[in-house]
Amino acid sequence: MARHTLAIFISLFALVACNSRSSKSSDEQTKTKPSTLENRPQPRASDVKTRTTPTLAPQVPEEVVEAIASAISQEKAQLLVRVRSSGGKPAVGATVTLLDGSNAEGITALSDAEGLVHFADLLPGSYQLWATDSISISSFHTLAAFAEDIAQPPVDLQLGPASAVSGRIRSFDLGVQATLSLVPIGHDHAIFRTQSKPDGSFLFPAIPRGKWESRITALQHSQPLAKRFTADSDKVYVDLQVVANATIEGMVVDASNSPIADARIRITALGKTQRQSSFELLQSQGSIRWTHPLPGVRTLPKRDSQRFGAKRPGIRPAECGAGHCGVDIGGKRGWPILAAADGQVVVASDDDRGKTGRYVVLAHRGGLRTAYMHMDAVTADLRVGQTVPAGTTLGTLGRSGILRSQPHLHFALSKIDQGQTLFIDPEPMLRFAVVPPETAMVSQSTQYIDDTNVEEGPSAKKDWTSRADGGFAKSSIAPGKYRLQVLHPDYAPGTSVAFILRPGQSLKKLRITLKQGKRHEGQVVGPDGPVLDAWVRAYQGEGESRHRVGVAQVDELGRFVMRPLLGQVSLEVGGAGYGVLRVPTNLNKKAKGLKLYTLSRFDARLRGQLRAPNGTPLVSAQVQIVSGPAGRGRRAHTDAYGFSSST
Repeated sequence: MARHTLAIFISLFALVACNSRSSKSSDEQTKTKPSTLENRPQPRASDVKTRTTPTLAPQVPEEVVEAIASAISQEKAQLLVRVRSSGGKPAVGATVTLLDGSNAEGITALSDAEGLVHFADLLPGSYQLWATDSISISSFHTLAAFAEDIAQPPVDLQLGPASAVSGRIRSFDLGVQATLSLVPIGHDHAIFRTQSKPDGSFLFPAIPRGKWESRITALQHSQPLAKRFTADSDKVYVDLQVVANATIEGMVVDASNSPIADARIRITALGKTQRQSSFELLQSQGSIRWTHPLPGVRTLPKRDSQRFGAKRPGIRPAECGAGHCGVDIGGKRGWPILAAADGQVVVASDDDRGKTGRYVVLAHRGGLRTAYMHMDAVTADLRVGQTVPAGTTLGTLGRSGILRSQPHLHFALSKIDQGQTLFIDPEPMLRFAVVPPETAMVSQSTQYIDDTNVEEGPSAKKDWTSRADGGFAKSSIAPGKYRLQVLHPDYAPGTSVAFILRPGQSLKKLRITLKQGKRHEGQVVGPDGPVLDAWVRAYQGEGESRHRVGVAQVDELGRFVMRPLLGQVSLEVGGAGYGVLRVPTNLNKKAKGLKLYTLSRFDARLRGQLRAPNGTPLVSAQVQIVSGPAGRGRRAHTDAYGFSSST
């Protein structure tokens, strides 16, 4: 494939050169300045792949450049794996599993008579793999990210001791057919999954030795608590229990007790069941290949206080349990923080003031977003709107915005759903994301990735709506602690009180009252009149739990009406070519007519030169705006003569 692509490249470049020489001959006849293409160096594949063509003359047709870029961007890598038995001989018929971070299953292939497995057509990125046979297994092997290398060096996998884990899944004394997942605890390996038989019996022929946690998904049943066990011998037996699921019924009404139809209801788990439900949600996003944001070793929250839903003060979204809307991981100051998936930069804040500190937010496919907070530094050339591949270095781990805790990364995962932010526990994703080695850090200026759809995704699959009489019912809910969130376009968002479901329970007469809320009305204008492409967003909370609660677009007069909301919100108003206004608004107070929002046009240019004390121009120095209408955090870098400019 590499030779074929190279041939295409040479042929296209020869065509360009031929066209250039013809153009040169014609120019000489008309006594115009000749082309200088022949005096320029050949373009590198990496230059074309990033869609930057500094070495091509302006006379090169755009379609030729695009053809070269397309030919190279379609290259895929190949991988050869050699599996050996514990005695060093080739392992015949061993299963090799390759993980790319899109799910916990991976792709598999069998070794041949020489113990070899060949994987072809691999996309760029980091991978993890291992091998197993009927009685033994290898350790995890991590492959560094590759983008332009077509053939990777052979990978050697050595089989070693394993444990055969068997057991039974039952409800009281009756066997239950279910899907069982084993998650490694305290050591890095894959998540193993199997289907039990109708009598509930199961068998894992070979898993690595160490500590494991069981997770069960069964029809009309749930696992009350994840059971942990140690695989420390050739054979291990585990007895697992499940319980019957519960049912809830209730009504959605307004302040006058009138039923509200078509209200969207979302159930949120407030305990450990939240991690399992978010795992199922992330598994449905199979098109995204996840990379762990910290390289080297798989880092997970060590204490319950660092996990999603841990207790935190202030205004917090209902789905965040007791308050913590992410996980805290890491602790080595200065360690690189990597993009968890291909995405687009929506925030790159170098301002260390506030509870978030320096932070970056990326938008991904399906409306998903990841946030990286408390950085010591944000990568200097990171820009809002820039598209970056997974593994890009976004900054360094630190403690900006932290008062008492040790250095760590607050990593958050959220989904923009109908204009609102829904936080998701990222810990299940971190368990199956590929952990790149330290050498796999990618510079965002050296790779090109396909256009990433960062539009809002569909509503969460687990939502349901109230009937015409305001009633609702939901069955097959795992026992645990929950809260209901209710959304309706004509009312302010509402939540139920927290409630506990016990095994097999049918909880009835849940009642949720929605308030009318207040529709905030305003008009967005600039120096020349209404800003017709302006946008308005409403947020609640602050710092790590800041979340969007509403959006609005302006009409032909620049006017907008925000959906009904209550309490203290922060409005952000902006438009293309204009600055962004951030205005705190208390929607509990009585409105005083149409609110006017005046935007400043961002069409001025600030230019200056930076010199050292001895008068020498400073090259590649960073200049940052710390105050003014442009907002804190705007950055620019000096050129080869020490000059910097910003609009």
